[in-house]
Amino acid sequence: MSTTPDLITAAVLFGPETVIAGAIAWTWRGSRSDSAAVCQVLADSAAERAATQATDGGGTPPGDREPAPEPAPAPVMRLATVTDLTTRRRAA
Repeated sequence: MSTTPDLITAAVLFGPETVIAGAIAWTWRGSRSDSAAVCQVLADSAAERAATQATDGGGTPPGDREPAPEPAPAPVMRLATVTDLTTRRRAA
């Protein structure tokens, strides 16, 4: 037979987990319907893209593309000035 302290302990230990598990189950249920909607939109988009490519010949032919831009020249590396300390000390 359960005593009152045992029931209180069980409620404290298992109550929050039960509430959290219910919330997680609710979000999983909602994500399933969201996933179905996303999959439907992606399927519609793919079908529309396929229909567009079929009517316009499948895109730009390789020979009609514009050439790649020329690469920019590398910046000139500037070195620090080197000062000979012995010459500088003699001058001072």
